[in-house]
Amino acid sequence: MARLQPHLEQRRTGYYWRRRVPISARAWFNPAFFCFPLRTHVLREAAAVARRITAISDICFCAEIDVSPDVMERLLVTYARLEIETADRLRAHTGPRTRAAATAALEVEAAIRASLRDAIFTCERDPGLRAVEATARHLGLEIAGEDADMPVLADRMIRLMLEVSEERERRAQGIFTETQPFLRMALTGSGPLCSAAKPTVSPVSGPLQMPAFATRRRPPTDDLASVLLCPASGEDTPAGEPDGQMGAGVSTAVAPSPLPDPVIFSDASCTVRYSEAALPLAAEPTLLELFDIWFASMSQGIIKQDALQIVEVSAGESFLRNSDTTKSTRRILADILGDQRMSEVTGPDWQRFVSLLFRIPKTHGKASADRGKPITDLVKEADRKDATALARRAADKLLTTRSGQSPAASGMDLIRRLSPRTVQRHQMTLAAAFNHAVSLGLIPENRFRGYVLKDKTLAKLQKNQPDTQRKLWGDEFTTLLRTKTWTSAKTRIDDELYWAPLIARLLGLRSEEILQLQCVNIRTTDGIPYIDIVKGTGQSLKSSNARRLVPIHSQLVELGFLDLVAHQRKLGEQRLFPRAMRAKTAKETYTANFTKSFAYYRKCNDIYDARMDFHALRTTFHTDLVADGVPDTARRYIMGHDNPDVGIVNYLPEGFSLATLQAIIDRRQIALTAVSMRFGKMDGRRNGPVLAVANPHPMPKVTGRRSAS
Repeated sequence: MARLQPHLEQRRTGYYWRRRVPISARAWFNPAFFCFPLRTHVLREAAAVARRITAISDICFCAEIDVSPDVMERLLVTYARLEIETADRLRAHTGPRTRAAATAALEVEAAIRASLRDAIFTCERDPGLRAVEATARHLGLEIAGEDADMPVLADRMIRLMLEVSEERERRAQGIFTETQPFLRMALTGSGPLCSAAKPTVSPVSGPLQMPAFATRRRPPTDDLASVLLCPASGEDTPAGEPDGQMGAGVSTAVAPSPLPDPVIFSDASCTVRYSEAALPLAAEPTLLELFDIWFASMSQGIIKQDALQIVEVSAGESFLRNSDTTKSTRRILADILGDQRMSEVTGPDWQRFVSLLFRIPKTHGKASADRGKPITDLVKEADRKDATALARRAADKLLTTRSGQSPAASGMDLIRRLSPRTVQRHQMTLAAAFNHAVSLGLIPENRFRGYVLKDKTLAKLQKNQPDTQRKLWGDEFTTLLRTKTWTSAKTRIDDELYWAPLIARLLGLRSEEILQLQCVNIRTTDGIPYIDIVKGTGQSLKSSNARRLVPIHSQLVELGFLDLVAHQRKLGEQRLFPRAMRAKTAKETYTANFTKSFAYYRKCNDIYDARMDFHALRTTFHTDLVADGVPDTARRYIMGHDNPDVGIVNYLPEGFSLATLQAIIDRRQIALTAVSMRFGKMDGRRNGPVLAVANPHPMPKVTGRRSAS
């Protein structure tokens, strides 16, 4: 498994971290590679340390790069855009010319390309360097000529100058690689129809004011940082002025609406950001482009209220952390409808799209064998397997009918598809993206709006769905406590699998709140130990209501929870459960990995129930609070839920007293006689009627570092 972790090597003396210095940074580092012993034989611990060292080394190596890749891309894209736009604008404002003059212009372009090819052949970089310096001045960037990456950037610039010259020549001859949206809108009827009445005109002295259409396309949104970070001025080319000879003396009664002005924001880091109003498109955008524009806006944290637009950086960061489902929606859109435009998608196309949504397997993209496969292929494969399973069931039913025996299990279950709620979630994501495009004027209307499931339709569809509501833990929890983790003397004191279910059952904490606990979060006031649930470094909360103080249950104290805290502090550990690792997902939560381990453990011990998961322990605790008659205000506080009681919110902002909360939590005692592996000191007096029962499994005395083995 060490091979799966980059820069991690296993030797006889333990694990080592080893990495070569990149070629671009070897001039600043000596020797050419680094090798450090990690002083451990445990793969999980070594992998965690190796990841931290790798991240630090990435920062060090990238800091020595003179010109970062995003700056290179920004320079090259800006140069190409300015050259093409300038050529188009000059051609638009140039009067009639002779054929000889037009041919001479093409010969000039050919001479430019010949000169550039000769520069590439002789390794001459001056033309590229001059273009780089001019573009950098336009963007307000400072690039030193002695940078080590300048030759590479100059070489790419010369090649780009060749391609730009070829594009200018094609456009000069009337050969364009992109089409305008007007003919397509006229053929499809998506554009506004002209009135049959004759327009009213009035003589004026000035020229006809024509609307200015920006000609540049929106940059690709794969790298959001390179797209959204723009200079405050100097990048946008002003719109073309109207021709003074066109339509002189007449003017339409209804003036055309001008394009919206650029909206500039400045956040706490003084980063200037442009809204989508500053990035109009030349042609009608595709569905994927509309989705990417909305995604870029949400990832910036742009909040809109009518004409008001505000940037909230934390909202953008939260959106990116929870964007896995959103990215899945984009993948589905790309696989089913492809790179089509809104005006090209008809009603039957949207109907087929929604039909395929209902047929997508529930686990699409999760299995390693399915990754990279188009959604349509996954649907066809699932349909084929379901057809085989149904045929097998029909054959078994016919056989049992003839033989008179009871039907046997066929061993082939139907593949679970997306639930109606998940389908609606994907639809609402797409509808939000298209509504955003309508608000920007990129498309005239959202034609997908009528195909989004409404709540009434969703309720009807869910009636025939299997029951997925969570079940409460009953005697199954006692059965769980009889397994190896709670009975073996080899269980570590910092085993998150040992403590997390107990904490969730006795305190009702969320899994992420438990796994991210640090030693500083365990405090004592007036002799009452409690958990201070806060949002700090490496810690996150589901909402602001999750900030609370929860007293520690007396049964957790008897099992040795405070001994765990003292043990971790003695070892210098920051976290209570350092072996719990974050998942390699956008959210980077501990829960994603732990829930898989918890499910695997229950399956191995034959106590698995899909509807009785880890979060059901918190649900069971909440049900106990309701059954015990705990006041709603106190119950919501303990659970970390929103409290609508104005009297509590305004007059009791610090919450309830610890003594009151401790009495509520200790009111319910659970059977823990099955737990033989306890880390608490046995000489203290037990609390609670259940734990007073004699322990049939004496616990070996463990102290110091031996308790972590």
